[in-house]
Amino acid sequence: MKKDKRWYSLFALAPILIASIWLGKADSNQNRKGQAYTLTTSPFRIARTFSGEILSAKAVDIASTLNQASTITYLVDEGSIVTQGQLIVRFDEGQLQRDVYRLEKEFQLAESELTRVKAADIPLEQHDMESEISQAARQFEEAKNFLSGSKELFIEGLLSESDLAKHESDLLHAKTQLNALKRKKQIMDTVSHPALIEQTQARVHFAKQELSFVQKQFKACNLYASQTGMVLFKPLHIQNEFRTARTGDSLYRNQVFMQIADMDSLQVQCDIPESEISHVPFAATAQVTPQAFPDMTINAEVMKLGSMAHSLSGRPAWQKFFRCTLSLSDPPDNLRMGMSADIHIISYSRNAALLIPRQFIQWDDKGPYSLIKQGKGLKPQALTLGMSNASHTEIISGLSAGEKVYLP
Repeated sequence: MKKDKRWYSLFALAPILIASIWLGKADSNQNRKGQAYTLTTSPFRIARTFSGEILSAKAVDIASTLNQASTITYLVDEGSIVTQGQLIVRFDEGQLQRDVYRLEKEFQLAESELTRVKAADIPLEQHDMESEISQAARQFEEAKNFLSGSKELFIEGLLSESDLAKHESDLLHAKTQLNALKRKKQIMDTVSHPALIEQTQARVHFAKQELSFVQKQFKACNLYASQTGMVLFKPLHIQNEFRTARTGDSLYRNQVFMQIADMDSLQVQCDIPESEISHVPFAATAQVTPQAFPDMTINAEVMKLGSMAHSLSGRPAWQKFFRCTLSLSDPPDNLRMGMSADIHIISYSRNAALLIPRQFIQWDDKGPYSLIKQGKGLKPQALTLGMSNASHTEIISGLSAGEKVYLP
């Protein structure tokens, strides 16, 4: 029963509450009626706000260039400042050191073999072949002379026809042997020996190339800073974990695990929605506020707008964005890579704009107007308006500084 009484009381008070609110609103409107505003000129800016990230314009990624998984034996501390040429990472070089020793020996053996082939094997074979040719030539001359004498004996009837045929056969055999040796020497000089030299040179070249490659891999075990800057570790997947690298970890080729950032060339990047790109002109001024330092304001300037739209992770694919890069003017020393920042890009700026509060602008079918004094009453004055922000609108024409406008 008490509960029903409370409801009856609320229903009874409702008209009174509604009447009080309406009267309060009416009093407010009555107080605003006829309120005047004197037009003045003042600086006018319209800013578009975006979220971005502070980065270095000169950041170098560091990754292993070794062909096999390699274990880190030394790693410079994260956040330290390194100078160009300073050792920052060392990978285990034991196996590569052994490979270098082995390949150096193989290269030396290949060079020795080439020297032996050129200076000993080929000259000796040539000398032996020339000796055989000389001996065959003497045998041919002897057989030729012997046949000449045999013919005379045959004419005198002192030698049989069968013996003469045998001597002719011996001459033919000697001639064949001599021609075969000469042909063999020609093949040795034009084919066999050049091929042997080429084959041995190829082994030397291969041994040299293999040694050179392993020497480069051995040298790549030590990584040095290519520029002066701050060391930053980049997380990656290591042994079923997503973390930064540390001593004892094995990394693969082209796994980027570190970055050296030049802290003297900081910039800020943000993604501009496609619908806002027309409001971000090239070289537009901006103000950047790091979220870590909300009282800090850094002047900036748009230096680059992406030429191709892209989508963002976690956003619908149809939403397109353009990457915007801004240069920072005199960034303080306490800024760090990866800091989040609010970026206020000035899309419109006038040093002396005639401004009117938005509530003093009225609209009809002819366009915008404001009320000005005429005698004891008010009359509409047509306006041409420019850009607007949340509270004021720029007047292009229709009124001048010093004139007053009124609320109806």
